[in-house]
Amino acid sequence: MMKNLSRSFVIAIFAGSLCFGGPSDSVQVPDITLWGRYTLGQVVSSFAEEGYDYSFQGEWLENIDGGIRLKRQVSPHFLGRLNVGFTVNTSTVRQKNFLSAELTAKKFTATVLDASMQYLHNDLFMNGDALQFEFGYFPFKYNPQSTNLGEYLFRSNCYPALLVSGFENSIDGPKLGGLHLGYACDALGRLKQDILVNSELDIYPLHDINLTYIATYTPHPIFTIGAGVEFARMIIFDRLKTKPGLDTSYHPTVDQWVGYVDPATGDTTQYTFQGTKLMGRGTFDIKGAIELLTGKLNFFGKEDLKIYGEAAILGVKDYPGWYTRMRDRVPVMAGFNFPTFKLLDVLSLELEQFNNPYWNSQEFIWKNQSPVPYVGNAAGSNFANWSDTLAKKDDDLKWSVYASKKITKALRISAQAASDHTPRNWYTPGPPSFVKYTDMVPRTKDWYYMFRVSYYF
Repeated sequence: MMKNLSRSFVIAIFAGSLCFGGPSDSVQVPDITLWGRYTLGQVVSSFAEEGYDYSFQGEWLENIDGGIRLKRQVSPHFLGRLNVGFTVNTSTVRQKNFLSAELTAKKFTATVLDASMQYLHNDLFMNGDALQFEFGYFPFKYNPQSTNLGEYLFRSNCYPALLVSGFENSIDGPKLGGLHLGYACDALGRLKQDILVNSELDIYPLHDINLTYIATYTPHPIFTIGAGVEFARMIIFDRLKTKPGLDTSYHPTVDQWVGYVDPATGDTTQYTFQGTKLMGRGTFDIKGAIELLTGKLNFFGKEDLKIYGEAAILGVKDYPGWYTRMRDRVPVMAGFNFPTFKLLDVLSLELEQFNNPYWNSQEFIWKNQSPVPYVGNAAGSNFANWSDTLAKKDDDLKWSVYASKKITKALRISAQAASDHTPRNWYTPGPPSFVKYTDMVPRTKDWYYMFRVSYYF
């Protein structure tokens, strides 16, 4: 294993020259796919926070999207990708006590979903080893069975600990901007290693550089285990943003916004957005295990009877005050694919336990540039006002039911009912003073459903 690991790092040094070296190949016609999708859903249960009048209860959410996906094989091993999407109706929910509805009018927005170059060699050293190198803006998914919950390394934050999920947000994988080196080899099974260096583009402070290493081992086709570590914000672009306590002009009389003030000594522990995440996961194919005894069972679908799980630590270091217990930063999820006998491609149930005593919210991050957790109101920023009796416990369990079916090569339908971590800022309009960053369905008993038709031509 160590020999293969060392070889992968050596190959990384020469990956760039492999990508661009060698004689030029004949130009191939780009593969162009036009795609569209229509999404409609409703928030069945939610509630408005104290002090805010955004109520998602009963709200209908509708989006119409389309885009262009282009692939061009520049050489036998070098592939360019571009996927641009357009939304012509962004669903937004207005404040109930705000008379104007202008901010909820139909909008047109554009977004880049994939803009990257990839080098892929599937038979390196003539022994089946595979080398992959890509750079740009690209999707990356390390937990192939996850349909909604999980994928914690790239859809989370350390301090404060929080998660992000949502309808089909996990299907293609989180979008990363940076570099990815992957190497797979057969070493008493299939061992795949991924190294990613990416810029933080989703959660403030932006632009910091993350370094991630993921190992995935498949000793047998029916069983896969994986583990990973991310050094979040390992390279800091602006120390005063990532460690706001260093900025003497930041809330100069309110130290609790940047850390914890010891009431006995007056010493201040300054918090940081920087942290280290750990991840472990596994998948077991029950159908595959049965087939070892019975032979191929053609009435089962490819994804039927798979059980999978993932756990993470969002910040291995404890701090006095708000972050004294690592167990408060440990989300655990498990999923199961029900047998549908090829009526559906996948029908999954996912459950998640996350005993974080604070709100799952980016509220203080964006509006106060603060690494202290959100507890429902601004007064909660002072740890002196906190006690475990105020802990938020009605959101510890989350759940998701997802179904998908590809009707033809040009048509796919999907649906989901869930109580998950869909952020409200996806559906609350600008300007910034109007945006809310807590979950759309913040309690376990709150939920929504979504339907989607996707088409390709």
